[in-house]
Amino acid sequence: VKRIACTVRLAPEAATATDKFSVKAYPNPSSSEFTIETSAKGAINVNVYDMQGRLVEKSTSTQVGSKLAKGVYNVIVNQGANTKSVRVIKN
Repeated sequence: VKRIACTVRLAPEAATATDKFSVKAYPNPSSSEFTIETSAKGAINVNVYDMQGRLVEKSTSTQVGSKLAKGVYNVIVNQGANTKSVRVIKN
């Protein structure tokens, strides 16, 4: 029995593209609104959920949260095939 070594790459481009996508929300915490910044260019969709999982804000803007009550929220950002989430605190 001979062993053969072989190197296989499974879709490295897809994994690399997703790993490079990043999202920032600042200032965090905030008493007014949050600015969403992504590492990619293009249109974004932003969904803000409370800690019970309820959708409390939906936007295509980079400014979110101005009407949110004090609390902790999960912000899900979609941009093309990329999706990331960030947790923000409104105080």
